[in-house]
Amino acid sequence: MQTVHHAADPADAQRVRDALEREGIRVFVSRDAPQAGAGPLPPGGPARVDVADEDAARARAIVQAWQAAEAPRGDNDAPAHDHDGDPDDAANARAPGRNGFGRGELVFALIAGAALGALVAATALHPHEARQDEVRQDVDYDRDGVADERAVYRGQRLLRMESDRNSDGRVDAVTYFDANGLPTSGEEDQDFDGVRETRARYDQRLPILYSADYDGDGVPEWRQNFRRGVVQNLEWLDRQGRVVKRDEYVGGRLRRGQIDRDGDGKLDTARVYDDRGEVLSSEPLPAR
Repeated sequence: MQTVHHAADPADAQRVRDALEREGIRVFVSRDAPQAGAGPLPPGGPARVDVADEDAARARAIVQAWQAAEAPRGDNDAPAHDHDGDPDDAANARAPGRNGFGRGELVFALIAGAALGALVAATALHPHEARQDEVRQDVDYDRDGVADERAVYRGQRLLRMESDRNSDGRVDAVTYFDANGLPTSGEEDQDFDGVRETRARYDQRLPILYSADYDGDGVPEWRQNFRRGVVQNLEWLDRQGRVVKRDEYVGGRLRRGQIDRDGDGKLDTARVYDDRGEVLSSEPLPAR
């Protein structure tokens, strides 16, 4: 198996997949793995297109021809931001081509006014109010007829990715992008109860904060902080927003922490963890 294309987003991967399958090449699309210690992959993150070894050379030639045909021409078609053609850069994500893609599995809809509203109302994924200037494109990874992800564009700009991870027709995750095509924030429904309780913030593609508010009281039960995409600590909070447990990571590995053992809202015990995350030792913290 060889990778023939690193797509900026799942919609881009689906277009390449369609181009290759039209030529009789079997294609495997998967999400690119996150960097070590970087936490979960954003729903709108990069995807990888793989083919069998014997098809790799022909597939690369088809991808190159497809990219040349799809490249914007002229000032009016140029993308809003260019990162020197980096295929892994979400800033280079292209909106659906004007001539369509010739595949029923890849839905391309641009309708104005009331017609757009009616179309979106009839679609399974519809967490946001429709806008006349938005283009929505569905991606069906497993070909079961239910959209797994939806890319929403305005012109050439990718606005957000909406994901249905359990194929129940409801959006479980949304990732929002800035004008350069980079993720800025996200929200996820990890228990599939219809409420997106988990929040994420990103900077230059990398996570800086994850948090979860399971009871919807506005105070997260936990939050995870990152530096340069690597987890630094995981904090658990009580209903007053006080940190009652903190786990600290070094090089992405759990090493030490503190906990409030008597429930007074103050961290009072220090812990040291072994390589498997088990408590190796603990001792009282100095009174403050």
